[in-house]
Amino acid sequence: MRRAALLLPAVILLAGCGREYTTTPKVIDHDEAYISATAPQIEAEETTAGSTDELEATVYDVSGRTLLLGPQKKSVSFRDGADLTGIKPGDKVKVRYDGYVLESYPEIINDAYSVEVTEKADRSYTYVTRSGETASFSLLVPEGWTVTDISYPPPEDEEAETDWGIDITSPSGSYSISWHTFMGICGTGLTWENTTINGMQAIVYRNEGSEAWSSVYFNDYPDFWVSFSFEDEEKWQSSSADIMAMLDTLEFM
Repeated sequence: MRRAALLLPAVILLAGCGREYTTTPKVIDHDEAYISATAPQIEAEETTAGSTDELEATVYDVSGRTLLLGPQKKSVSFRDGADLTGIKPGDKVKVRYDGYVLESYPEIINDAYSVEVTEKADRSYTYVTRSGETASFSLLVPEGWTVTDISYPPPEDEEAETDWGIDITSPSGSYSISWHTFMGICGTGLTWENTTINGMQAIVYRNEGSEAWSSVYFNDYPDFWVSFSFEDEEKWQSSSADIMAMLDTLEFM
């Protein structure tokens, strides 16, 4: 793969530090700088005639003749003649292009040759993004599920960032993805285990004896949380496959 450098202003994200953990992690109690797929395209270097690379990925968003692909975000625009008919978020595709990638965020591939759907999504999805003052997240949500912004009271410290996030409601229950200046779980009787979600190290909390997830803490993104609200185990089980599929597209920035 050939890469053409794209110089962008440097962005430095300062994360909180000084967190300490004992044997059981001390979690602090209960949430894209995404260049739009419609952003102006930047011409890559002239390529060698006939050179071809392939990329297999999941469609996150469709905008005209441009696809946003994940999980490693790439914005791919296509030359005339490439057939994008019927491609929707959630589909898995194979893209043929000249091998040049502009190293922005997301990375940009211009003038791709073709796209082939290798696996159709079993349902329609909507690409959802939310941004706060210092961080963002994105994921795919099944079409028809309700996404609502959460309203949090402003912090007492006027210089602090207001907590923010979304509620996602399925036919069986709901969960939230939110960013918090302070949250902790202690003395709750919850059990916990380590897991990996879309390549991110995380801790899953459950009520003792239950398979239903209560909340998720992300080791490398300690201000973001996912919290779940299900009336019973049966409703959790009926939604868990869709929830896991969504979390596999969850990205924090």
